[in-house]
Amino acid sequence: MRLENITWVQAGEYFKQHDMVIIAIGSLECHGTHLALGTDTIVPNRILELIEEKSDVLIAPTVPYAVCDLLSDYPGTVTLGMDVFYQMMSKICENL
Repeated sequence: MRLENITWVQAGEYFKQHDMVIIAIGSLECHGTHLALGTDTIVPNRILELIEEKSDVLIAPTVPYAVCDLLSDYPGTVTLGMDVFYQMMSKICENL
């Protein structure tokens, strides 16, 4: 069950009975010249599809940005920095 596909009422009902949400974290970064920038998001999204087929756990949207400081010189790489990433993930968890 995907959080982005349910209503706030359904989310409320889910949280009355469950205390778990899966939040996958990917990144948008270079992977050499042979793989897509979104590889670290594409792979977890496929894993989440398989989990969704076998479980009723709530799945939050995949976070597509992370800390990629070492790769920031490569075009297309997006890095948030540790402080921003920590704040963002903390807020997401607090709100869920």
